[in-house]
Amino acid sequence: MKIAKPSVGGRLAVRESLRELVSESRREECDVFDCLIRGVSAAGEEFAETPFEHVILENCRFSGCDFTHCDFTDTVFRECDFSNCRFAECGFRRCEFHSVKGLGADFTRSRFRDAAAIGCNFEYANFHGAIFDRVLFRRCDLSDAAFTECILKALLPDDSELIRVNFFKTPLKGVDFTSCRLQAPTLSLGGPELRGAEVTLFQAAELAGQMGVIIKG
Repeated sequence: MKIAKPSVGGRLAVRESLRELVSESRREECDVFDCLIRGVSAAGEEFAETPFEHVILENCRFSGCDFTHCDFTDTVFRECDFSNCRFAECGFRRCEFHSVKGLGADFTRSRFRDAAAIGCNFEYANFHGAIFDRVLFRRCDLSDAAFTECILKALLPDDSELIRVNFFKTPLKGVDFTSCRLQAPTLSLGGPELRGAEVTLFQAAELAGQMGVIIKG
């Protein structure tokens, strides 16, 4: 699966206050663009409905902040903590997440297109109703995350932890789980979500046991 990478280059203005950037964006009715946001910390602040383009967020710490309805285009998140932040109904286009911590983050009904998460922790994150189109999760921990009623146009989980993930009413046809640790997913009765998914023999045996199937021989 070929994923378009974010276009973030040239000389970026270094900014150390996201609050000021968002205020400028709202006042001037423009995007937050062409900047490196480094070392920002915030708790419980509201940054909703802000468009970001050609931006790098690096070593930032946000706790319980609201990014609802934000749009991120050609954006890189590097070694940031977004635990318990709200990203509901956001757009992520040509974005990368590197060593990001998003425990309990809310991505409800967000849209991901040409996005990659590498070495991230999204335990207990909520992706309910999200759309994934050419998205990679590599070496990520998605344990106890919710991927309920999602649309998966092209999703690749690679070498990732998928323990007790809730896939209720999300068709998994074409998703390759063979390099991942897939255990005890939440599914509809009989597990129709798994129809057409790619799993190893070991994973198949474990999933069959979960659904009450007894394998002999």
